[in-house]
Amino acid sequence: MSSAIDPVTAPGTDASAAAATAESLRPRLTGGQRASAILGGIVGHTIFAIGWFGFGFVLVGALFSAVIGGLLRSLLGRADSEAITNVLDRAGVIVWILLLVFTVGAVAFMALGIMVSGAILRRGDVHRPWRTTWTAVLVAAAVDIPAFWIAISISTLVADSGAAVVVLPPLFALLVVIVIGALCWWWMAHVNRPKAPVGATGSAVDARDDAREALEPLQQPAGSLGEQIAGDEPGR
Repeated sequence: MSSAIDPVTAPGTDASAAAATAESLRPRLTGGQRASAILGGIVGHTIFAIGWFGFGFVLVGALFSAVIGGLLRSLLGRADSEAITNVLDRAGVIVWILLLVFTVGAVAFMALGIMVSGAILRRGDVHRPWRTTWTAVLVAAAVDIPAFWIAISISTLVADSGAAVVVLPPLFALLVVIVIGALCWWWMAHVNRPKAPVGATGSAVDARDDAREALEPLQQPAGSLGEQIAGDEPGR
């Protein structure tokens, strides 16, 4: 008697097979949907990245301004000069106003990138365009920061002249932004495809059950199969 486990009737096979069947029956992205997702990722993510990196620079600038202002106050405070204190106060106000302006601009760019992406995906008939945009933005935002610093580091190492140091880092950063946008938006468009049509999964499961019933005689032990064949012969 064979001790092998039948993969068709093994525990958990029905659930995993049904899930695999449902996934395989989901409609694939059309060429237009795929192109719209990639275009939406390139354009939308590029605009979003301008605001995202700008927002990061604003945070760095705010931290730098607070640290430098504190150091200057601690060093010059001993001079007990009212004029120096007034200059520092005014400079601090100007810096914070500029940071506020840059923050508003960064948020505006991020919002514009999301809106442009959603519009492109919607026009390209991508399923759930806004959900696809938001999920792609979240994934891209998490990948952007390490990818940006890697691109800047590589471009700085490759550059061998003053002009190259100025030109290559922005080009590398732009290339990374384009690649990340295209991949993340295409991936999320694939993930957010519509489910399998109603009845398609059931038909596939029925066909699988029919195939299982047809294979049941072959899955019996050799002795019982021989007895069944012998019993089916005429005259016995």
